[in-house]
Amino acid sequence: MFGGQGANIELTWTSSHSLRPVEYFEIQIRYSEEGTNNEVTVPIRVQRAAWFVDDGLYAKASQRTERAYHWSVRVVRRETGDDDAERFVPVSSFSDERTFYWQ
Repeated sequence: MFGGQGANIELTWTSSHSLRPVEYFEIQIRYSEEGTNNEVTVPIRVQRAAWFVDDGLYAKASQRTERAYHWSVRVVRRETGDDDAERFVPVSSFSDERTFYWQ
């Protein structure tokens, strides 16, 4: 359990996959807000097996859930299409979900 805005929360995980330069760990964070489920819509992509939780998520999760945040990670590959649009294609499925509480 973590307390207060400005808490230093680092999510870490292990991976047997060595990332190539075009690959990333994509983190998905879910939480319940006043009885409805919400997913963070901005994907979080990093190239190391750790990420510090953004302060902007503080107090987003409902008190009814004890301010629970659920997270999982997968590997994605960055590709550029014929239209020059950047896409991130899953290389793996999401990991088992983990939970932290941020009061």
